[in-house]
Amino acid sequence: MSQSEVELCRVIIDEFFGSVAAAIIRVLLANGRLGVPQIAQLTGFSYKSIKEALVAMMQHHLILFAVLHENGRDISYYEADSREIQYLLRAGREVWLTSVKVSQEAAGIVKYVSINGRVRIKDILTAFADSKSSAKQIRFFKSTLSTLMTEAFLRIDLPYHMKPIADLRNELRIEEQIKLGNLKLAEAKLKKELDDLVNKRLNEMESETRNLLKRKAEDWIGKSSKKRKTDDDDDDLESQLDLNENLFIRVNHDKFNVLSRNIRLVELAEERFGKSVSQVYDHMLNILASGSASKNLQEIEMTVTTMALSRSFPRDIDLGSTFYVDPAGRKSKTNSKSSSRIKLEPTRINGENNIAERADDKDDDEEDEDDEEYEEYDLDQGSVTNDKSKASTNDRLPNLVKHLETLASDSLRFLRKKGNRGSGEWTIDWTDLNERVKQFEYERVVKEKYDYLGLRLLRAIIRKGKVDEKQLAAFVLLKQQDIRAVLTCLHSFGALELQEIPRTADRAPSRTSFLWFHRPGRARALFENDIRKAIARHLMRIQSERVEHSLLLQKTERVDVRQNEDTKLSDFERRALARIRMREEKLLTQVKRMEDLLLIFQI
Repeated sequence: MSQSEVELCRVIIDEFFGSVAAAIIRVLLANGRLGVPQIAQLTGFSYKSIKEALVAMMQHHLILFAVLHENGRDISYYEADSREIQYLLRAGREVWLTSVKVSQEAAGIVKYVSINGRVRIKDILTAFADSKSSAKQIRFFKSTLSTLMTEAFLRIDLPYHMKPIADLRNELRIEEQIKLGNLKLAEAKLKKELDDLVNKRLNEMESETRNLLKRKAEDWIGKSSKKRKTDDDDDDLESQLDLNENLFIRVNHDKFNVLSRNIRLVELAEERFGKSVSQVYDHMLNILASGSASKNLQEIEMTVTTMALSRSFPRDIDLGSTFYVDPAGRKSKTNSKSSSRIKLEPTRINGENNIAERADDKDDDEEDEDDEEYEEYDLDQGSVTNDKSKASTNDRLPNLVKHLETLASDSLRFLRKKGNRGSGEWTIDWTDLNERVKQFEYERVVKEKYDYLGLRLLRAIIRKGKVDEKQLAAFVLLKQQDIRAVLTCLHSFGALELQEIPRTADRAPSRTSFLWFHRPGRARALFENDIRKAIARHLMRIQSERVEHSLLLQKTERVDVRQNEDTKLSDFERRALARIRMREEKLLTQVKRMEDLLLIFQI
């Protein structure tokens, strides 16, 4: 673990849990897993203070523990989880995403769980649905909570989740080895057999955890939302799950990572193609996210047909005016081969400035009138029961296919066509897409720091592999003295590496070849460390500002002053307080931007 990551985790814990917990985290991250006596020896704190801090952090899953039997007694070892610590900075964004995707009431539940860490469902019910609440309010709250569980905004937390994965695998390996007994196998085969059994046990444990949520069977694509909920439907609203009030739950950060990633992908699609194409892509991502609410999207491959997208796509979005249509009916010069070729910088399509008008305005009114009569497709049968809905959907299909093909033909490969069933089957290769987005964002940073010349040199080196300065200058059609300074800057930034190849035994510089090359993994890792260091410096600046103006801030925290700042504070104090808040707002805004960029490289 890098020093910048350790420093960032220490600053975050100091902000949320205090100096004692921050010192413990710093020791654990620097030295690995330790027991309470070793932590006390390295920090100088008492056993009582250390145990209190450990319990508080274990409640939030920041500390994992394992109990080992050594020298005839059980000894507990504690290990810090740096990823969970960095998730604390995203707590506000997670609450906001919940309010956007679900409701404000759901955001309040996520906020409560985020503040308290590992919480029992019974305690949440007590906090939000007290004795004064009506039966309808309690049913509505349970319905909201079950929606959060079903859509994986919250996850069940069992005791084995508190153990480090390495210790859990070792325990399962020992159990499976005892079951195998004296089975005579070669060492390599025995190791492979044990690994397969351990992986099988882990999958069974995760499936058992998911089975604790007794979900009702429902179709996840194209569900009708026309039916209005009335008081007679309270039984249907009560719960989609049989909630066990003794279960512990916590925030599922992986779900919010996927949602944040999807938001960034939609923004990229809008930058490159316009509003309409991004809305189509956003709709498809929402369907995929709802279809795999409790699974990792990168572990499974899901396909969506054009017909399924068309029947559930919002009717108020105009798809027909995105692309230019020749009034004379002449074919565009761009043939199918050029449209399918992957370009480095695809032509942008303006989705807001309509080039072609709709053929008949009366058709729009008719489509709006038919909206109430619109019925859903049967995915198995591939048919529609309503003729008007069928005609309207068929009109939208060609336009929808054009949008999807545009996304698939881009250099980032937002989509991939898999088959022709249902007017086309579409899927997303998450591994390839994530790598391309990471490289795209990295090149954007290089362009901002070193202008077009730096980006041009980086792309040339990526394309050529290992190349010396003379060959690179000839390839980019520039002089060596014009690119030497930029190459040095890229090397200091971490984007380029330099390899020495001596042509003689004395390794004289004049008889040594120097080759420039790019290693994506190392370059991104160094860039992530720079981001973490910058975030830590911003948070430390906020802390120093608070210490410098501690007397004024303590005064504003008083109840009488908080409610009447205009009358209780002088003009000088109000101006100083406004400057402090303005600086803190600017620093936190920069932290948020860097966190969004760091999230892309961590997925």
